[in-house]
Amino acid sequence: MMHKAVVFTAAIAAASMTANAELVIDVVGSSGSGFTTWTFSGSSTTNVAGSMRTNAANSFNAGDTGQFPFGLDTILNTSYQDMVFAFSGAASVTIDGTTESITGIFLDDDGGSADDLGVRLMNELAYDVGVAATWSGSGTVNVDIDDFALGTWSMNSAEGQAMFISDPIIINFRVPTPGSLAVLGLGGLVATRRRR
Repeated sequence: MMHKAVVFTAAIAAASMTANAELVIDVVGSSGSGFTTWTFSGSSTTNVAGSMRTNAANSFNAGDTGQFPFGLDTILNTSYQDMVFAFSGAASVTIDGTTESITGIFLDDDGGSADDLGVRLMNELAYDVGVAATWSGSGTVNVDIDDFALGTWSMNSAEGQAMFISDPIIINFRVPTPGSLAVLGLGGLVATRRRR
């Protein structure tokens, strides 16, 4: 009986690890609020060697920026051009044992065929091929939810430039449910207070 319990527990653990084998970015905001809350979770594996850059980097680079090609469906509803928006909160990425805080979100509208989204860090973080990366935490960005195409987008390296990650990136742009509006309101107060 003990053997079956151990096998069952191992199967559950393996299933939960498989379920998290992707970078998930959940972006939530209320229309007209002027900010969105970004939550990072999951894990991924590097498929190239490179580095993630700081907020000073306002250009596309396959090391820390993904290109989301969806034909005429793009992730941006506005024409941001190579812009980095400050990220206020406590989110990080850990690659090969080194953890860096997320400090910025890069957005670039490429017209009707693709848009770019990237993550910027407190300090540049270099990585090799085949290294595990884990993502966690949340914070706010002063970009309104109306600037994004609502819905769930998913991409992996076989479908396009998915940053440096071989596992899928899943990004959700959504308006909150009524019960979570209070939480977003608190996030807005914190974002406003930090600007002063």
